[in-house]
Amino acid sequence: MIESFNAAGDKPFNVSVNKFADLTHEEFKKFYLVSFLNYESTTAVSDSLDWRVRNGVTLVREQGPNCGSCWSFSALAAVESSYLLKYGDPYDLSEQQLMECDYTDHNRACNMGYMTEAYDYIIANGGVTTEQNYPYVAGRQYCDRIKAAQPVAQLAYYQLVPPNSEAALIQAVNMARICWP
Repeated sequence: MIESFNAAGDKPFNVSVNKFADLTHEEFKKFYLVSFLNYESTTAVSDSLDWRVRNGVTLVREQGPNCGSCWSFSALAAVESSYLLKYGDPYDLSEQQLMECDYTDHNRACNMGYMTEAYDYIIANGGVTTEQNYPYVAGRQYCDRIKAAQPVAQLAYYQLVPPNSEAALIQAVNMARICWP
């Protein structure tokens, strides 16, 4: 099929077998696509919600005046709060690990980043370690793979809130902590 498609020559590209070729549609969705929150199938929401009262907020952190690492703080604040709500134990996770080990075209340590890519890194790495183990220095040095290989908090998946949907955002806030780009 591939050979005949390429031999036809009527397209400005060729096709070939790649790492996605033998995945089912469901496998591809599970491993490579992000799901959106299905707010229509969830429970009713409360009129008022204060996560501080429900012990769902971690300590306020400081990124420093000369480092735009808010993406790592935002991503980990949501993970820390989720762990706090689920297990009752506060975790102080390492923003520095994300800044140094998740350094990509989109995540550039002090020069911006995306929470979704931080979550993808946490999932692929098998988790993230503590701030105590991998302290924040408000700058990029190098990825300490030994420290990064000592995760204490894992992330199985994350969901995006559908854009332009106040109902979905309200549902998401009632279910768990969210981060905002």
